[in-house]
Amino acid sequence: MIAILRDRLERKKVTNVTPILASQHDPRLPAGFADLVLIVNTFHHFPSGAVYLRAVETCLKPRGRVVNIDFHGGDLPVGPPSGEKLSRIDFLKLARAVGFSVAAEHTFLPYQYFVELKR
Repeated sequence: MIAILRDRLERKKVTNVTPILASQHDPRLPAGFADLVLIVNTFHHFPSGAVYLRAVETCLKPRGRVVNIDFHGGDLPVGPPSGEKLSRIDFLKLARAVGFSVAAEHTFLPYQYFVELKR
């Protein structure tokens, strides 16, 4: 996926996006590096979401944001099995517990929540 994204960015001449292959334990971003960290359909895989969000926080520039898009809880025709999902409510509890607040939410995705966090 990283190679595909890099190819698309090059073809479209986009120069302000840096794809980085993170791990489930480490965002692999330098401190104060990012204006925005985008996490899509993967947060539910992190062994410790709180630890990961704290690590992401160190990567943000002042006024930086974190966007998490992940599947709603329950049975859906797409996405991981119900027991593997992290519901929007549980994600927000976790985010607030580590010091984030909601900057914006978008509801146009049929099967996922889309939450933008700020410090």
